[in-house]
Amino acid sequence: MKITLSKKDIEEFNKLVDTKEVNLSVADMLNEMYADGFYIDFDGIEDENESDYVYETMMDYYQIDLEDEENNSLAEHYFHEQLHKKNVSEYEGNPYNKLAIPEVKKGNLELKYLHYEPYEPFPLDEIKVNKDHYYEELSQIGYFDKEYRYLALIDKDVIWMSINPNEIETMKAMIEEANGNVLICGLGLGYLAYMLSLKDEVKSVVILENNKDIISIFNENIYPLLKTKSKIKILYQDAFVYLKEEAISKKYNYVYVDLWHDANEGLPMYLRLLPIEEKCKNVVFHYWLEPSMIALARRCLITLLFEQINKLDVDYSKHENFTDILINNLYTYLLDKEISSYRDIDEMLSDEEIKKLLIGVMTK
Repeated sequence: MKITLSKKDIEEFNKLVDTKEVNLSVADMLNEMYADGFYIDFDGIEDENESDYVYETMMDYYQIDLEDEENNSLAEHYFHEQLHKKNVSEYEGNPYNKLAIPEVKKGNLELKYLHYEPYEPFPLDEIKVNKDHYYEELSQIGYFDKEYRYLALIDKDVIWMSINPNEIETMKAMIEEANGNVLICGLGLGYLAYMLSLKDEVKSVVILENNKDIISIFNENIYPLLKTKSKIKILYQDAFVYLKEEAISKKYNYVYVDLWHDANEGLPMYLRLLPIEEKCKNVVFHYWLEPSMIALARRCLITLLFEQINKLDVDYSKHENFTDILINNLYTYLLDKEISSYRDIDEMLSDEEIKKLLIGVMTK
């Protein structure tokens, strides 16, 4: 890789690196808070002050000094501006949530209702990436002023799927867009399948699932409650095998893939799926948390560029985790790449260009 940047270009690139570090820090902070089950125990706060109070209490939790100008500016932008009060009735009125689904246990799997406490912050939607501000990643944070119950599928104490606001919000785009024949990779609790089946524009929904217990729980406790059973079909099948062997382009208009718990787990599978998507020109692919997975890949590319610009002694034949593997593969793929300005770098970082780059890495 040949990189020649002016002093001004390097200053711009360093802003990009600084923003990446802030993105990482904010993501770690939010994950810690969500894992902690942090919530605010108070009553009687005036409505117009409620959001400020929630925000300030969150900052106390993180021990952030808002008197510091830089801290205050970052906290206001990454936390306060991303904080949204949501109405419980908005989600309780969802057609899926109106189903009277029972709690059951089968083997290691458990169908169970969990809840958010009043004033408990939770991940609300997919991240928003600000391309015009060095690719800052803004995480949407929600909270209710009442308890909110939601259905979850738990496997050995790990939440595999849940019908929480994040799941509902991150699937809205697919539900609004899809029509014709749809293939879903991963059954979960059947939320997406049911919501799609309610659309007149959707003719059929085929679901691929390789866990017999999940299929059994769904068939026994959820499927009988659905109004549109005739549109939904479940295949006991490995998604990767099916996608490679079946004539996807002739059978389906849309493919939705949700086989992972989070973006970190999903990224390796996402990379395996991209060459398949590339061959299915007539099919629209959607991936749960795709913007977050692209953001993870973008961070890897920025790390590689930082190492190359600063001529760090890195052995790209060694790795300790998947991030290292991806950086090593990017290095090999971009070995002959010439970069002569920050603009060249910026053009490589858009969602579209990152996806093209990943396809190139996987098909080389």
